[in-house]
Amino acid sequence: AEKTEVLSEDLLQIERRLDTVRSMCHHSHKRLMACFQGQHGTDAERRHKKLPLTVLAQNMQEASTQLEDSLLG
Repeated sequence: AEKTEVLSEDLLQIERRLDTVRSMCHHSHKRLMACFQGQHGTDAERRHKKLPLTVLAQNMQEASTQLEDSLLG
């Protein structure tokens, strides 16, 4: 019974880490797809919005921090 409890706790912890990885991959995919799409709108609108590549870079940086915390901690 004790082994089952420990195993289930380990599995729950692994599942939480995988959820973090899934979330990071999903967000990165969305940002990457935005990079492949053309810029729409006027020049003024573009200046007010962040470039898709910049958003992707920020997302990857945040994701690496989350993954580091999740996988190491």
